[in-house]
Amino acid sequence: MARTKKKPEQTNIPGTEPPRIPEVDAAASAYLSIRDDRRALLEDQREAKRKLVEAMKKSGQLVYRNVDENILVTLETEDKVKVKREKDASDDDGDEE
Repeated sequence: MARTKKKPEQTNIPGTEPPRIPEVDAAASAYLSIRDDRRALLEDQREAKRKLVEAMKKSGQLVYRNVDENILVTLETEDKVKVKREKDASDDDGDEE
């Protein structure tokens, strides 16, 4: 499939720029900062999950319990784990990858 050339961005005629709204600019900047932080954390979470799957495979365990910290880890498929606190067995990380 051939790529289409990207058209150059149209510039404003001097004096016809859209008005700046400082409140919207500040809110948008705050939102973008939080979104970028969340995305970085998501990458960290994925890496931690990958390491957990590796550790479970290496140990040969399908189910692992840590009673001191009330953690239950279940290796469900080759690359998928569930981690939850045992006190609330219905709570799940909700991250299905």
